[in-house]
Amino acid sequence: MTNNSKFRLQDVFKPKLFDMTVECAKHVGGYEKYSKTYRAPSLPAHLGTSLKQVCELFTRLVLKEDEALRISDKEEALRDINRFRELINTQWTTEISSLAFKDLNEKQWEKPAMLPLTRDITKFKDYVTNVANKAMTCLTLNPTDRKEMKKLIQASLILTILFNRKRIGDVQYTKLSTYINYWKPVNQEECEKALSQSEKILTKYYKRIVTGGKGSRPIAILFPQTLQTYIDFFVKIRQEHHLVPENNPYLFGCPGTSKWTRGDVIIRKFAQEADLEFPKQISSNRLRKQIATVMQILNLSKEESEQFAHFMGHTEKTHNEFYKLPQDVYQTAKISKLLMLMEKGVDKYKGKSLNEININPMSEFAEEESDNEDNDFLDANESDCTAFQAIPEEESRPVSKKKISGRTFWTSEQALLVKKHFKSHISTKKAPKKNECMQLIGKYPEIFHDKDWVRVKTFVYNIYRNK
Repeated sequence: MTNNSKFRLQDVFKPKLFDMTVECAKHVGGYEKYSKTYRAPSLPAHLGTSLKQVCELFTRLVLKEDEALRISDKEEALRDINRFRELINTQWTTEISSLAFKDLNEKQWEKPAMLPLTRDITKFKDYVTNVANKAMTCLTLNPTDRKEMKKLIQASLILTILFNRKRIGDVQYTKLSTYINYWKPVNQEECEKALSQSEKILTKYYKRIVTGGKGSRPIAILFPQTLQTYIDFFVKIRQEHHLVPENNPYLFGCPGTSKWTRGDVIIRKFAQEADLEFPKQISSNRLRKQIATVMQILNLSKEESEQFAHFMGHTEKTHNEFYKLPQDVYQTAKISKLLMLMEKGVDKYKGKSLNEININPMSEFAEEESDNEDNDFLDANESDCTAFQAIPEEESRPVSKKKISGRTFWTSEQALLVKKHFKSHISTKKAPKKNECMQLIGKYPEIFHDKDWVRVKTFVYNIYRNK
């Protein structure tokens, strides 16, 4: 097998060579023996599937007695292939896949999920639009300028991908005939009656075509009027001056060739030229994840979510699994809210969803104290005690007491007055009562304008606690 120029692929499918095949798969995936990690963990795992497919192919060729195989013993060859395939089915997961997918999963959650910045997307769109406008102006003066024609086609392709958040392949392979032979639906008065006035306007503003996408799924692409202007302009020049060969069937065909314009290449090129903060984050996949994240924040209904998934070119299951709110955001913003409610009690939030409950992690933990308590205790871990308080987002109850929320800092003057006023409390390690704190605040209202009695009490408590 090693350094044997006459060794054929069909010779691999022998049970005695299975261990060697496993080692080769590890080597291809960049396996590090000491760290037990792969440079490309998904590759060796997928090689197992590929080998099984090749086994099926060779089985068919052996049964057909294909002359290209030159096999002397047909039964022995079939027996070896079947045994080799059985080893893949039973041992490949243990030898390769389990460790490879473990490594892959760890790399995925260790790597931060980066979505493009909104300001970068806006800047990128403005730059591409500017390129399209300049190219259109130049082509108006000189319609045979192939360089400007190429720029206009590239800019139009990027703007289409950017607006629709589609896979690059779904857009770049769009046929010219599909765009030209666009037909407007008729006899849909009943559907239009169900739309709002603004939605009716939108149906007239956008042009919608359907093209073939991944897995032969029908993919809808929308073109706003500005983008239609660019495309109609270069299609007209294309037909009149033949800058793109007639045998090029693609809407975004590359001038002078029969090929399409590669969306991934030009997106990287324009992103670098646009001087963005994070140009590498501008990609088709990340743009799709960004819009899906926004859709989740908007809390669409099941029907709306299903329609959105179909428009994006995948099933709702795929949308929920791969294009959802990043786990770090969800767990920090949602699950932490649930954990805080566990500490506070959830009785008063009965029947509310997590989205309907607002948590202010910087608000003060305050409890009413009775005036006859001689020795109150306020638990705090910081000099200005902060705990979690859950507040319903919509609360109609009148607020009877003014409460200062958020963290504030103590000035040296405030600290000095508190220490002086509650000198005896500090020495005896006794927390002041509410009326005593209010007496100090009333005596110096301008100095303690940002403090309430709970903050004063907490401050005194932390002074003698830390002694």
